[in-house]
Amino acid sequence: KKTLKEILAENPQKKENILKFLREYLFSLTNKPELLKNTIVHKPLLQYMEYASYSDKIEMIQFMQEHILHFLHTRDGSKVGVLLFGYGTPKERKILVKTFKGYVTKICKEEYGHLLILSVLTYVDDTVLIKNALIKEMFKDFKDLSMDKYGHLVVLAILKGISTKYFPPSTLQLLQPKTIPDPQNPSNMVITSKKPSEKRREELLESIISDTKQFLKDPQLAYDLITNQYGSYIVKETISLVTDDKEALVSSILTWVNFVPEESDRKYHPLEQRPEPKVDLVEHNIAHLVLKQLVKKDGVVANMVLDKIANKIGGYAMNQTGSWIVLELLDNVSTKQKVTELLMPHLTELQNIQSKDAAAPALISQKLSQNK
Repeated sequence: KKTLKEILAENPQKKENILKFLREYLFSLTNKPELLKNTIVHKPLLQYMEYASYSDKIEMIQFMQEHILHFLHTRDGSKVGVLLFGYGTPKERKILVKTFKGYVTKICKEEYGHLLILSVLTYVDDTVLIKNALIKEMFKDFKDLSMDKYGHLVVLAILKGISTKYFPPSTLQLLQPKTIPDPQNPSNMVITSKKPSEKRREELLESIISDTKQFLKDPQLAYDLITNQYGSYIVKETISLVTDDKEALVSSILTWVNFVPEESDRKYHPLEQRPEPKVDLVEHNIAHLVLKQLVKKDGVVANMVLDKIANKIGGYAMNQTGSWIVLELLDNVSTKQKVTELLMPHLTELQNIQSKDAAAPALISQKLSQNK
């Protein structure tokens, strides 16, 4: 079967009639919204939105704006949704955003649906609307969202913006600025969103950073996030952004470093699932990477971590995961001298470690030998 692009290329003189026929067919579906859930409809709808004139795009947006929930769950349908937000007027974008009420967390956690939330963050200039209609609902499920494969990307988009650090080229390409003819001078093209992207991100960040910090001050929640594949990114980026509450956030995390696990006397039914015992974050396969990165970038964090592990630093230096954190402490200017003094008594033990996993202990012993 030929695509609309191929048909139009072969029949350029019939473009207007072909698009008119497709437009009327798509308009007829709005009388039977359940048909819009059918994936077979999403491809022609996407192709129409790609090749229609701006005025025809607006007309289609007005017809589809209240039905967006029916087609945001597929690859093609989500791309249509992005175009609705990209080309819609402020009034239409407001209607589109409000259709998400009650479904925000669900949409954020969908493989394709989350792209619609990203398009809101990209194209909608009214950040007060975004805060009231989306972010407030998102934060009711902050933990669940932050620990989800797709949901955490929405939180990261607000914290760090949509960039190559966390998003693939396909997403960046999909969310490129959309241009339309300038109403004052149709021969010129102008971007549909008026507010500079950095200004929009600053306003959105301001709307969530306080709540995000408050969540991470809860040691239990901090532990759950930093030990999660996706939540760990939220912890790292939040701490890297803040200045005023950094010590409080780091202290919350360090609750679970060099700690004595509590033994519960509770008896569990044989069919009842026991909670996973907490482990030292320095020895956790995910959490230790976050600590390592934070120690590398921040002298304040480095000193706080060192204070917490100083009395067992020799053991951590010989540990498969902990040794990488100790190595960063040894490289950090603010902690180097104290770490060197604490580790010198363990030099011989470090030099005698023979293991394929002993790369970090070997580097530690080399650096200590150079400082003798």
